[in-house]
Amino acid sequence: MVLANEPEAAQVLAALPDPPVSGFAKAMEWYRTVDDQRRALLVSQWATSARNAETQTGRLGLDSVDSALTALFGGESVKGSLQAGIDNFAAVARSMTPAGRERLAGIMNEFPLDAARLAGTISGEATLGSRSRSFINP
Repeated sequence: MVLANEPEAAQVLAALPDPPVSGFAKAMEWYRTVDDQRRALLVSQWATSARNAETQTGRLGLDSVDSALTALFGGESVKGSLQAGIDNFAAVARSMTPAGRERLAGIMNEFPLDAARLAGTISGEATLGSRSRSFINP
């Protein structure tokens, strides 16, 4: 305590009434509460997933255009260069075979808690906590 060596000053200070809470202080407390929720939304899984989807969709589109232009400037015909861009874009859809999908489903069924974490589903001890935190950041 700052006034440990001055007990009389500590008594006087303790006897002083608390200052009244102003309207500005109440408004700032409300603002901080709202701002904390806004910041929580910025780092939630939903927001991160949306940003990742947006950036990766743009990256895939630009990469497909780049493949087409590289083929075109490399001497490929216009039809061949367009096919190169389309093939690059379609590679994502062909990246997993039906057998691979079945194998992944089997692994997910074998490890349900890990599957729930990968899918962003609340599971196990992660369900403890406030409702708003769980809603904002599942």
